[in-house]
Amino acid sequence: MKNKNAIFIFVVVSVIVSIAKVFFIKDFTVNREKIIVSKHTTPLEKNDLKKIESFLKPANIKSPNWEKLVDYRTNLKQTINLENAVSYFETANQNLSDLVICLRKDFCGMEPASLSSPYFDDERTPAHLLVARTLDVIKESLRLHPELASKVDWNLITEISGLAGNEVRASSMDLLVSFDVRNNGRAHLFEIAESYKGEAKAKFYSKMAKDLEPSERPIFISTLEKSLEQDDAHTVISIVEKLNTFQLSKNEVANVEKVLCRFKQDDPKDPNWLMIKYNMSKLDNKFEQNCL
Repeated sequence: MKNKNAIFIFVVVSVIVSIAKVFFIKDFTVNREKIIVSKHTTPLEKNDLKKIESFLKPANIKSPNWEKLVDYRTNLKQTINLENAVSYFETANQNLSDLVICLRKDFCGMEPASLSSPYFDDERTPAHLLVARTLDVIKESLRLHPELASKVDWNLITEISGLAGNEVRASSMDLLVSFDVRNNGRAHLFEIAESYKGEAKAKFYSKMAKDLEPSERPIFISTLEKSLEQDDAHTVISIVEKLNTFQLSKNEVANVEKVLCRFKQDDPKDPNWLMIKYNMSKLDNKFEQNCL
């Protein structure tokens, strides 16, 4: 009798599991078709894409280039080449202004009823990520055809660099640092980046450090020290992780160390201090001793 009961229970459980698998696979398949995978690991749902496209001119989003642009599975460096770079540039450049307008308005129709919603990041909406993606297309096109820089609205790119959102800031600042053809220097970029946080600020300093003009060195060091002295721990750690690429002199390293010692003074066992100490030891193995 016990064996029969055991067999009956086994059969019932097997049937339930089989049914559950069918529904799970069906649901997974539907959801998989519904999303476009993003390089930023944030899915761009087709419904969101439709909302964004409703703010754009129909003629500007009919090309195959636009389909590739919004398909985040497409590797831009592998797709854009010398032959098609101009057409990709035109597609991105034509849509950028309208994308920024709708992003500023209401995140391209994706503003929730309550901005206090814990599930809504107003600095990383699908519209933010698409603007960043569009900027990346322009950057890749300029890398292959630098002469296209004269067709870029650099005032618009500067405006974008002041918007919230790490991806948008990093992509726009990368363009400004590398390709801005205006003959007005780059000192204003440090002013823009002063409000940056986290990885966006670290990427800015890392990018600037690679091709600094001698005249830019003083402002680079002074703003760097100010950031390490005043910014939050996350931003400081993001910068410190890239310090070894900044080609700092011994005196510059010493000045940086002085402002970083504040984290040890707060709490020598604090995880932020331990992370800073680990990265700074790559530049100076006596770093901790200098913070006595």
